[in-house]
Amino acid sequence: MTLSSTTKSLTVAAILLASVTLSGCSAISTLVNGEGDVFSLEVGDCMDDFGTADDISSVPIVDCNEKHDAEVYAVEDIPEGSYPGADAVSDAADEICLAAWEDFVGISYEESLLNYAALTPSEDSWGLGDREVVCTISKFDESGELVKVTDSLEGSEE
Repeated sequence: MTLSSTTKSLTVAAILLASVTLSGCSAISTLVNGEGDVFSLEVGDCMDDFGTADDISSVPIVDCNEKHDAEVYAVEDIPEGSYPGADAVSDAADEICLAAWEDFVGISYEESLLNYAALTPSEDSWGLGDREVVCTISKFDESGELVKVTDSLEGSEE
């Protein structure tokens, strides 16, 4: 899996466009206040910085009432088939994440002050059967700095 994103400013773009490759599928369940398997993330899971490492398989899961960097707001599979390439996977992730945005936040992406990033299948993980796109939502200030939040952003209308 890799991390892709759409952003509203160059500063945010620099923060979110880091590429993350997620390795191997696993059946480990997401753990609260511990490491969660990236392939077991669910809508409503909150996490702290999962970094920009080239090869990760877990993220630091925290309770959404504690300070956190991101929250999962959508999880959907890309249709089966041969690997369509990184650009096509990124485009599919954008479609998935944007389609789920307004239902989760309460306003359109264009009106929102929030941003999203998507964990997407890499070519290697695709070969292992990974088709999952995980959309995460985060808050940034006017200067593009990540703001840790202590609640869910669901329905925030920010």
